[in-house]
Amino acid sequence: EGDELAGGVLPGYDVAGDFFDYAANPDGLWLCVADAMGKGNEAAALSSLAVGALRAARRGGATLEQAAELVDETVAATGEDVRFLTAIIAQWHPATSTFQWIAAGHPPPLLIHADGSMEELTGAGTHPLGIADAERTFTTNRLRLRRGERLLLYSDGVTERKRTDGTLFGLDGLRSILRTGAASSAAEIVRTLHDAVIDASPKPLRDDATVLLLAPRGSRLPIADASPTVQ
Repeated sequence: EGDELAGGVLPGYDVAGDFFDYAANPDGLWLCVADAMGKGNEAAALSSLAVGALRAARRGGATLEQAAELVDETVAATGEDVRFLTAIIAQWHPATSTFQWIAAGHPPPLLIHADGSMEELTGAGTHPLGIADAERTFTTNRLRLRRGERLLLYSDGVTERKRTDGTLFGLDGLRSILRTGAASSAAEIVRTLHDAVIDASPKPLRDDATVLLLAPRGSRLPIADASPTVQ
């Protein structure tokens, strides 16, 4: 409906199990960014199972909570060894400008305001998917976006990328790149973020770096034209 969505995965030196997924359904735009534990084939297999469970839930008309429950059960059923997956599972509703999400041990979504300021959407959350817990509940957080605002979902491979001097790229590095790309398209910002992660060090990435940026229609308007709506 005129909104922009862009994403990508920078693969690490070893297979690290990151993925992002999206689908435009009548009930809204489904979004997910996730990171499976470990490296190698086990991490890749775990991510594949999670993607399959998520898509099955979505196609079956599940709610966000039901989708999270199915992914949780699928990952937990992979064996006796502890295996888990961190994730943000979300929906975007263009008609109401509403973003809703479930956080499971993953870095929180980053809300980019029209004036360039940013905040982490901490909200209610739970531990990673696949960790058996009979008392676990999934809580859906909701936020109505104002005109000019954007949302970034990302994995810790971005913020935990080490620079040449040994410091981490961190949330500050992420924020500085996003501030410079306020008037850019979603795809341009994703490319710029990935370039910054690569340029942080000549060493190969030790972890996947995944980003998914949602830029609703009107988010590229000049800051002076941005008018807030009641949340």
